[in-house]
Amino acid sequence: MLCTKLDTSNVKIIGDYYLVENDLIIDKKTIYAAINKSRANNNTPHTEQYATDVTGVLAWNNTANIKYFIDPAMNNITGGADWISAINTATQDWTNIPNCAVTFQPVSSASQANIVFYPDNSPAIPACGFISNPIVYASSKFPVNDGIGDFISINADGPPTTFDGKITVMRHEIGHTLGMRHSNMYSTGEPVNGTGMCGQQVFGGNLLHGTIPDDPTSIMNTPYAGVNIINFDAGDTLAVLQMYPDNIQPTFFFKTIIEPANPDPRRDRPNVKKLCLRVDPKNNFWYRVLVDRLDNAGNILQHSSILPPRFSNLIGVGWSTQFIQVIEINTVVNSANTSIYRIGFQNYRGDLVISFPPTTVNW
Repeated sequence: MLCTKLDTSNVKIIGDYYLVENDLIIDKKTIYAAINKSRANNNTPHTEQYATDVTGVLAWNNTANIKYFIDPAMNNITGGADWISAINTATQDWTNIPNCAVTFQPVSSASQANIVFYPDNSPAIPACGFISNPIVYASSKFPVNDGIGDFISINADGPPTTFDGKITVMRHEIGHTLGMRHSNMYSTGEPVNGTGMCGQQVFGGNLLHGTIPDDPTSIMNTPYAGVNIINFDAGDTLAVLQMYPDNIQPTFFFKTIIEPANPDPRRDRPNVKKLCLRVDPKNNFWYRVLVDRLDNAGNILQHSSILPPRFSNLIGVGWSTQFIQVIEINTVVNSANTSIYRIGFQNYRGDLVISFPPTTVNW
């Protein structure tokens, strides 16, 4: 579990499951499968969010019409009707995030559902779902087998909370089932670097692009009082859009610029042209941009995978600020020529790519 940056200082073993960080439930089969996958791919670089590793988030094809069921035993606990309403509200709130592929729909039985909401005293809940800590509102599972975490447990004897607090709890726990980590994992001391399972070296916990470390207003911040409503902030929205963007068409175009004069004559390259790709800022939730330079037969001469941190803001070169995110995709061209480029936009996991036909650029 160190490999996923989880706090392992207080892990509880309950049957076939682990209870981690007091509100995350991970079944042993998932851990063992991850070990085997890691052994098979231990030379593959991995990244994090404050989201789990790319192998621990939903496959893009599993994000639409996630089916959820509320266990009938929810009606029998204190505040059960409010919890049921809060679950329906929170699932709809996640569904309503613009340009996000994640949508939820209720179903009439647990057998139809991808995720079930149980009170922790339900006879139908797996044994690991019981919450022994009286100050924990709810626990949830991370994504399982490319799909959403398959249940959330609500503490039937948990601390008192308001209706708004219940909505906040459910928004937060659903975030975990989608693969999102606590937004303040650094300041709370959750492990970042070290040796994980099987001796694998773990380095850092990389933020999704544009989000901030230790975001105090995030729905994924912890701990929270469970009393007031906490809405999705800009970082929450940007993070989930990079993970699960809707299948929409990005907007971009090419432009060439002349490299500014360098006061150091040894580094001055007069009249050197650079080819840049301008991307509409409203499309900046795409996790990476793929750029292929092709020959006339369509063969790839050069491939680049460009992450948004390498975007630059070239203001003052005759461009309006409407399109300010710019990627330099060819370093130097000293004379006029023609190049062919193919552009694609990719999500965090890399299983959704929006590709465009090759474009001929005249220098």
